[in-house]
Amino acid sequence: MLKSIYTVNRHLPYFGQLILLVCLLAFTSCGSNNEGGSAEEVTVSGRITFDRVPVTTNGLDYENIAIEPVKRSLIAIVESNNSIIKTSYTDDSGNFSFTISSKSSVKIQVFSETQNPQIIVQDNFTVDPNDASKQAIYVLESNTFDATGNSTITKDLHASSGYNTITNELSEPRAAAPFAILNTCLKAADFFSSKRTINYPKLTINWSEKQAGSNWDGVELNLYGIEDDDTDEYDEHVVVHEWGHYFENTLGRSDSPGGDHTDGDVLDPRIAFSEGWGNALSAMVLFPDSVYKDTAGPKQKKLFFEVDIDENNYELKDTYVLKDNSNFKIGWFSENTVQSILYDLFDPASSDTEESFDTVEADAGVIYDIFTNDIKDAESLTTIFAYINGFNQRVSGADLNALLALHNMNPVVDEFGTNQTNDGGIDGGLPVYNDLAFGASVTLTFDSSAASNQLGSIKYVKFSNLSGKGSISIIGGGNKTVQLIHKGAVLDSQISSTTVNINNIEFDSSKTYILTIGTSRTSSAVVSLTEN
Repeated sequence: MLKSIYTVNRHLPYFGQLILLVCLLAFTSCGSNNEGGSAEEVTVSGRITFDRVPVTTNGLDYENIAIEPVKRSLIAIVESNNSIIKTSYTDDSGNFSFTISSKSSVKIQVFSETQNPQIIVQDNFTVDPNDASKQAIYVLESNTFDATGNSTITKDLHASSGYNTITNELSEPRAAAPFAILNTCLKAADFFSSKRTINYPKLTINWSEKQAGSNWDGVELNLYGIEDDDTDEYDEHVVVHEWGHYFENTLGRSDSPGGDHTDGDVLDPRIAFSEGWGNALSAMVLFPDSVYKDTAGPKQKKLFFEVDIDENNYELKDTYVLKDNSNFKIGWFSENTVQSILYDLFDPASSDTEESFDTVEADAGVIYDIFTNDIKDAESLTTIFAYINGFNQRVSGADLNALLALHNMNPVVDEFGTNQTNDGGIDGGLPVYNDLAFGASVTLTFDSSAASNQLGSIKYVKFSNLSGKGSISIIGGGNKTVQLIHKGAVLDSQISSTTVNINNIEFDSSKTYILTIGTSRTSSAVVSLTEN
């Protein structure tokens, strides 16, 4: 009988009781891949699979579970005392094979860790008692079995969802969850690596039955796991969305300050781009399934959120107006606009025969190139303008004007959003960037009712083609957060309710510097630049 062991510490796995797993972190000191000195050899092979619970309009469908392979995951054959005999990785079909010297009592362990790329799903609520800096890792473990004589043994392991069909509850260990997360992340990674050679940075994902919230925290991914509230392990669009934040932050660049956001918001365009990117990527990776679904609620039978990424903003606006949300806005400041445009620039034209404006398509390789070059190296901030500017340079003859017009956007002529006329109904919403030269000043208008991450409460000032030393002063603006930025690097940051001065800046004429000013409960501020 196989057992699904789903919480394991790298030194102490939970298996009814705590069993010391010696040197699991140092495979080379606990066993060798060369089994010599024995006349008898045994081959142990099998396939590792897990439950994939489908997502429907009624939440998770536990009655129609699909079986999928555990891909590229770390696997070990160990003795009964947990000393390592050999390690390997499953293939893309979940298969594995070990040839070992004859042993009377062994078992198979499969870990929630992949290679190519390296991804680890860990339990962030369980700390290694031998090393407080490490978290628990998940493992699927077989019963011990006899591996003696010249023989071939088949040992298949399956990680179940934990759903009890009699009680209709998640009453068993949710062994499949970490492997479902890994497989979805591999889909996202393969989406790009099928077109480009990529050395992905190591990704650590925190998931447990106690984890509240799904987000990229700047270092690791966190995914919801609370039963009867929000479980994200099978919500593939959610997982890919969060993976998209890992991608943009580690391989590209994101200047997003984060914060709350929802459909139709008039957001700071950095946030609109980052969140719209995550949504669009989920539909790209899972193409042709463009409907983003986030399950939640009792027994995971509700949808917290559902939107078709292939719907354009003018269609979404009609839907939201019917829901009495007349504040739904279309434009470069909307994550819905971003997700729709980015997806339409990817999806094959043949998939949207009714959309005459959707005539352009670009594969994952082009998208990768835009992020790792045009976004990463942008002199501007990371917004939809930087993306489209890069797209225009890489896809010759692309005519995006009809598509952009649907989203109340003018043609994109540069990465700074020059010549845009849609201010989102926000006083002072345009221009996107206010230009400032030596000896000049500009008055910025703020929306005192806007949330701290919305368009009305954050303004950009751009300094280009300047050389020599200069100083910036910001007068007014109430309690404000000021940052001077070049290519995503913060050169100066201040928080003050009085005048802010940034002195003796050494300007380089080959660079463009961006000043961001975020404030609330105020109407205006004056920014001046003097030459020293």
